[in-house]
Amino acid sequence: MIYNSIMIKYDIKCSNDHIYESWFDSSSRCAELLKDNALECPICGDMNNSKALMAPSISKKNEAPKSDYKQASEDRQAFVDWVETNCDDVGEDFPEEVRSIHYGEKESRNIYGTTTAQEAEELKEEGIDIINIGSRPPTKQ
Repeated sequence: MIYNSIMIKYDIKCSNDHIYESWFDSSSRCAELLKDNALECPICGDMNNSKALMAPSISKKNEAPKSDYKQASEDRQAFVDWVETNCDDVGEDFPEEVRSIHYGEKESRNIYGTTTAQEAEELKEEGIDIINIGSRPPTKQ
């Protein structure tokens, strides 16, 4: 399922000193998963993980941003390409499909589609998180 919330990235460290990145919808969710040993190191499979120390990203005054518009748009396109490759396009049926999956009426799978702002707000009120990936960029000719 694709989530619509601000995501936070943490470096996670397993007991074998492997460090990997993972995204969470909140710091409390990360803490909960770590406490329950519900995160698995993708390198060795260790379930004993903790948050690794992370250096903050502090820019100096007048320092140019680390990425430019071209890089950002390439990254966005890579994300959209991943979604289109790994998720089922359910089109305008998205609100109904995501509800069916959320409530266990249909098998869980990754989906994407379209929804109105009102429908997205209703899904959020039901506890269903979705990500707004925006409209599709024009295809290159």
